Amino acid sequence: MNSISPEDTYASLIFSLPESERALDILEIKNFREMPKRLYRFRSESCPRQNPSTPYAVDEIRRGYVYASPANQQNDVFDSCLRVNADDLAEKAMGSPNDWIEYLRGQGKTISKQQERDVLQFNSVYEAAAYFIENEGWSKEKSKEAALALKKAIKDVSFKPLSQQFSKLIQDSNPLCSFTDTPLAEQMWGYYNDKPFQGACIEYNPRSQIAPRAFQRLTLPVQYLEGGMDATNHMLESLKPDGNIQRLSLVAALVKDKKWEHEREWRYCVPFGIGPRECGAPEITKVILGYQAGETFSEQIKEVCQSNGIPVEVATPDHGSRKVVLRPIDE
Repeated sequence: MNSISPEDTYASLIFSLPESERALDILEIKNFREMPKRLYRFRSESCPRQNPSTPYAVDEIRRGYVYASPANQQNDVFDSCLRVNADDLAEKAMGSPNDWIEYLRGQGKTISKQQERDVLQFNSVYEAAAYFIENEGWSKEKSKEAALALKKAIKDVSFKPLSQQFSKLIQDSNPLCSFTDTPLAEQMWGYYNDKPFQGACIEYNPRSQIAPRAFQRLTLPVQYLEGGMDATNHMLESLKPDGNIQRLSLVAALVKDKKWEHEREWRYCVPFGIGPRECGAPEITKVILGYQAGETFSEQIKEVCQSNGIPVEVATPDHGSRKVVLRPIDE
């Protein structure tokens, strides 16, 4: 399985684009790796409230669509959740020591050349704040305490809640469809139902002529990075008047922690701001039932597949090799 090099991350590409360039256009041109010949979508046996007798999977097969839902409705509650360092966010948002000098001068305070040289040696605006507080007659120890209290207040009152709200906005507004490039990963059969090997896995041909142009263009491989992606700097950029939250949303959808690498995931990324929706799907070439799928669910799957000329197989685990074995449904 090919991967995107650390030097060529989604974040580095997307956030370096001029405002006139659309991120998805660039990602399509970049063509990180060739679309697999087959993609697989694991589906549970659950049914929508408005139609409790027809599982989502059955309806998707019958009507030929995939359902894109926001990240907060995905299997992982932390999906697309931004990793932000609130301490760094508060410090960077407050500016540099030089910004602090300019601010004080703007308030009419006289800053000597020596004070300016002293302050510009500091690494953070809070060290600069402590320096000026000390110059007001406070002890060095009390000055540092005051500056740290200021930093903690800014972080806890403003930036920590802000980063949480920002992350929630992206999770609420980023419709996704998740796929994998193999049905043979035993762990994947345990994620979507109460018991392992319930539900079904739908096989698609993403290169088929009936595959919607949007699907071919907007389905991209997830990039797995150690610890995920630190979004602190990107969040600050997105908060500016000319910031672009759509780009951060796209990166959040396409970058996951390396511990999830076994999922070998591809994602159909529906444009930001469009709510849950049914999207056109490629040709279905096969449906694989888990060997512990419910009787009613299995019969519904077999019936809809027979009506549409789609072969059905059964997946069972080979516990000796920890591999998944596929066999025709009638064996």
